[in-house]
Amino acid sequence: MALPQLHAFGHAADPPSLSNGAELTRGCPHPGAGAGTRPTRRTMNQKKGRHMAKQYASPPDLTVDLDKTYSAVLRTNHGDISIEFDAARSPITVNNWLFLAGEGFYDGVIFHRVVPGFVIQGGDPTSSGSGGPGYKFRDELDGDGSYARGTVAMANAGPNTNGSQFFICLDDVSLPHAYTIFGKVTDGMDAVDSIAAAPRSGERPLEDCVISSVEIRES
Repeated sequence: MALPQLHAFGHAADPPSLSNGAELTRGCPHPGAGAGTRPTRRTMNQKKGRHMAKQYASPPDLTVDLDKTYSAVLRTNHGDISIEFDAARSPITVNNWLFLAGEGFYDGVIFHRVVPGFVIQGGDPTSSGSGGPGYKFRDELDGDGSYARGTVAMANAGPNTNGSQFFICLDDVSLPHAYTIFGKVTDGMDAVDSIAAAPRSGERPLEDCVISSVEIRES
């Protein structure tokens, strides 16, 4: 059965869901030519205490190269989190995430939802649980549907409503295969666990757990 929606500030039912209160849109990665490291560009600004990210009319073109390997290092105020992407399994999602990261979309964004033993969730530039990049894209649900500890997957507001919000599993969690899996944490689960242990009010950390920047690597 479908899980209840995931709200940034809400108290989810048992088990909690991994959708947000409104659309969860995502962009497509835009790998550059050649191997190496691509630092992100910051495109956010401060307005009334929130990060106002650039909005897009549609997902970017699919430019991910399936002959390459893509990974990212999330620099957070709790430590670095290294993610290896599975472009063969979820090319649209990986393409989208790389594009947004390359645009600086995730710079300064927080993990707005923390449920110990379940997930940490981030990627919303408004920090409200309902923000995204301005568009939606379809699910990619082929392959194994196991949400093991360290799995990185997209949050959504229902079928084919992916945007920018994603979650990292804190444990082997029981979820229906309704959330696109596109990577796994290869290093830095101590940082993930540190975010999960942060003092909270409900599911919201009392002090911001921030992604300061994202470093994209391709080989």
